[in-house]
Formats: sequence, structure tokens, C-alpha cells
Amino acid sequence: MAGGSLFSELKRRNVFRVGAAYLVGSWLLIQVVETIAPLFGLGDGPAKITVVVLAIGFVPVLILSWVFEWTPEGFQREEDVSAETRRTNKDSLHRAITVLLVLAVVYFAADKFWFRAAPVALEQSIAVMSFVNTSTDPDKEYFSAGVSDALLNLLARIEGLRVIARPSIVALESAGLGVAEIAQQLNVRHVLQGTVWWAGDRIRISVQLTDMSDDEHLWSDSYERQFENIFSIQDEVAARVIEELKLAIDVGLEPIDRHNPEAYALYLRADQLLKTNDPSFINTAEDLLEQALELEPGYVDAMFNLHLVYVRKLRVLERGGDRDAVMDYRDRRVRMMKEMERLAPDHAKTNANLAWEAIERTGDYAAAARHIEKAIEAEPRHYDTLLPATRLAMELGRPDIAIAIGEFLASRDPLAYWAHTLLGNAYLQSGRFEDAVRAYRTAASITPNSPAINSSLGFALLLDGKPEVAVEAFDKTPVALAREHGRAMALSDLGDSAGAAAAQDAFKNLATEESAPIEYAQLYAWTGDPDAAFRILYAIRDAFPDGTHDFIFDPILQRLSTDPRWQPLVDEYSPMTAGVRFNPKFPSEILAALESATERQPDAQ
Repeated sequence: MAGGSLFSELKRRNVFRVGAAYLVGSWLLIQVVETIAPLFGLGDGPAKITVVVLAIGFVPVLILSWVFEWTPEGFQREEDVSAETRRTNKDSLHRAITVLLVLAVVYFAADKFWFRAAPVALEQSIAVMSFVNTSTDPDKEYFSAGVSDALLNLLARIEGLRVIARPSIVALESAGLGVAEIAQQLNVRHVLQGTVWWAGDRIRISVQLTDMSDDEHLWSDSYERQFENIFSIQDEVAARVIEELKLAIDVGLEPIDRHNPEAYALYLRADQLLKTNDPSFINTAEDLLEQALELEPGYVDAMFNLHLVYVRKLRVLERGGDRDAVMDYRDRRVRMMKEMERLAPDHAKTNANLAWEAIERTGDYAAAARHIEKAIEAEPRHYDTLLPATRLAMELGRPDIAIAIGEFLASRDPLAYWAHTLLGNAYLQSGRFEDAVRAYRTAASITPNSPAINSSLGFALLLDGKPEVAVEAFDKTPVALAREHGRAMALSDLGDSAGAAAAQDAFKNLATEESAPIEYAQLYAWTGDPDAAFRILYAIRDAFPDGTHDFIFDPILQRLSTDPRWQPLVDEYSPMTAGVRFNPKFPSEILAALESATERQPDAQ
């Protein structure tokens, strides 16, 4: 059959029209499936299956259109169909194609101008996925992770942009979720992906920015330079991402700090080891950080992490290590902190360390407030600076600040159990017991084996008036002291005198009033023995006259607040916080939450 004759025959048998109708109809079907499937939590699987099935069916449909014609009596072989029927079918196919094209145009317009108006929560949000190591050396994995961390931290400085913290991303990646599923779970609109290749003194970083609301690739590029230019590459990538996001704010992004490239690589390797929280890596991390500081003595990030190493080692050593080693690491910790203050007095991490020192070791809340204000001024959106602010707010009896910070951190690291635990603690202090239960349940769902979370959940349930459910939470607590302490209080509320007495005896066999004074005071206050509770609280006051008396904010001990002995204790604590000015320049999201909480207070009253 000649080429011209074949074309005419295909046209006569309506093969082209059937093919066109099939393609347009398939496109519309795929769009519908892509829109509906996520609503049922099905991800992009149904859309992929639809594409494959339709692609497989294309050729068979064309073959069928060659062999058969549709008639009012059903499918008939082409040679048995009259010319009049063919003309009718041709007109019907024309109408079908026209209708499908109109529907396609309408859908495109709706998708472009209506459906694209994504929720505001998604509009200014991004997740930086773990960059993939494409070097021949698999040991360079730490460096690709470090590069994605650095870009994430740069973007996280931008006011009004919700940047998901790395732990939540890593948790979902480790669970085997795809990029689309991760974006959906984290409720983010944009995703930044990349690869890192490093060989000798050459490095290549390839990046791609995607709008996940419609799977549109907004931008991609590749940067190959000398390794010493790693910092300028990161600045360029961050600047281009900001440009592509078209943020409706004036962004003045400061360039990333420059460091000795070799010291930077050592720091990144140690940083990734520390983020595993695996104690077996602590000595390796210490060696790497010391090497980095030999190459660049004033490298504050490396000094901060080395200080963290000293703190972690001290926690282990102080539980039964060699006394000389304990004294050595205590001295190292103090010297490192003083060196940071000497070399970089305005650095965010320097002031974060000094704030923790003032809160936990000296009880100088005024100094802590000053250091937190300086830290937040330098890095207003980083958890290293916001965590000590949360702790000080709780010490000062300002749970509203702690809640605003906790909600900010939890929205950016939704799979970090510590963020939800912190938030639960703040809700508890503020008297929002139902919210505390919700926060602790979220934390428990993320890390069910945490030794403390079920105990915290139990107390929140107890305060929320649900002692029966509280007993179930306490029963799951692996630490015997916390378990029996909580059970004694919950069973007392349930009227189970025998069970409460047995739990109280078990608790007293595990600890003395001297070793667990707050727990004893809570137990006595809750079970109706205020004299014993005040005896212990007075002992704490006398033993630590210059120390913190933050137990006055304890919601369990608040049962003593109607006792005439309570207010004098509060008054003794007041001079420790009097005159403490605490007014950091928080990010706009935290300030907005504080303002909203203030506006709601009159209604609550």
C-alpha cells in the first residue's frame, strides 16, 4: 500500500480522530486523578498507574479503530459498515474532540488562575532535601549532608519563610517516603533537591527547585568550582532560590561565613557525627573539631560544637567516671566558653552558651536575658538561640513566651519529639492541660520509647482530670521512680487507697526526700498532706538560698496556692526575677502569636 493511500485509509477509518480523542481524554483523566488521589492520602501512585495503563492502551485502541466501526448495533467490522454510518461516526468524533478540547482549555484556565491560589500556609514554605553524594568516595556523604544543612540554615534566616528543619526531613527520608509524599506530610509548597560531587580541589553542586503544588520545576543549575569557593556557591544558590520563590518581602540575606575550607570539611564531618547522638562517635567528633580549630583557631561554630562535646562527656563522667577526668573536662568547658566570649562576644552561639550558663549554673536571670537578647538579635530563627529563651521564659513564669516559641519550632520541625515535649511543658505551666496532653501525645507518637514522655503525659492527664487514663500512661513509664510516683497520685484520685499506698511505698523504697525532694513535695501536695509538702519546700529554700525556686510555677504544687504559707515562698522568689528585662527581638511569627495570646486573655477571663 502506497504511503498516500495508507494516510487516506487511516483518515477514512477515523484512526486519527480516535487517536486525538484518546490523547485529549487521557490527559483530562490524568489531571482528575492527580487532583483527587491526594485527598484520600494515596499520593502519586494512582496517577502513575493511570499513565501506564493509558499508554499501554493507546496502540490497541488505534488498531481497534482500524478494524472496527461503532454503530447503533455495537462494534462491527469496518468492511460491513455503510458509508452513511462512517460519516455519522466522523461527525460524532468531531463533536467529541471539540468537547474534550473545550474541557481541557477550561481545566487549564481553572488550574492556572483558580486552583493555583494555594493556601497561605503553603505559599512561603520550603523543605531542603538531603543532598545526594555523587562522589566516588561514599565517605563524603557527610559533606553533601553538610552542604544541604548550610543552605537550609541560610534560608531559615528569612523572615516569613517557613523552612523545615533537617531532623524531620531525615526522618521521612529514612522511612522511604518519596519527595511528593514528604512535601505533603510536611505541608510545604517548595522543595530544594541537589547533588554534590567532590574530587580533589574541584566541587560540583547541582540543585533543582520544584513547586510541589503542581510539580513544576522552577529552576535548576549546576555549579562547578574550586573547592575553596564552596561558600560563594552556597550564597549563589540561596540567592537564586529566594529570587525564584518571589517572596513578598524585602530580603537582605547576609552571606554565609567564610572559613578555611579544610577546617570547614572537618567541622561538617564532626557536626554530622554529633547529630546522630551516638555516644560511640563522641571521641572522633572531638578529634575532628580540635583539628579544625588548629587550622582556624577562631572558628566559632567548631568551638560551639566542641563545647557541646565537653558537656556530653561530662554528663557521662559525672555519673561515675574518673574524678581527674571530670575536673579536666569541667576546666575545658569553662575555658572554651571564655575563649568564645573573648574572640566572638556578639556571636549568636557564644551568647546562647553564656545564657545557658547563667540559667543553669549561676541563676543570674538578668545576665541570661541580656545574652539571649544578643543571641536572638544575631540569629532570631535558630533553635540554638530560641531554646534558652524558652527555658528562661519558664523560669520567669512567662509560659506565653515559651508557648509562642514552642509552636514556632514545632511548625518547622514537626517530627522532633523534643519540640512537642517543650510545648507540652509550656502548656502545662500555663494551665492549658488539654493542649499539654495533645502535645505530649504527639511527642509519644514520634518517640514512643522515650523514658520521660509517658510520665509527662500522665501528669498532664492527671491535671486535666483524667486519672484513669493517667494510670495507663504511668504504667508505660520505664523509669520505676517516675512510674510509682505518678501511679500513687493517680490511684489516690481514683479512690484506690490500697493501690495508692502500694505505689507510694514502692516510690519511697526507690528514693528519699533528700534525693527526690520535688517529687516528694508533689506527692504530699497532691495527696492532701500540705504540712509535709511545705517542710520539704522550706528545706529546698534553705539548702539553695541563692538558687532557683522555680517550683512555685509547678502546676502540681499549685494545689498549695490557697495555703497561707504559699505566698511568702512566692515573695521570696520574686527578688530573683525582679527587674529582669526580657524583651528579645523575636521573629514576626512569634511576636504575632504573643500578640494574639494577649488579645485572647480578656475573653479567657
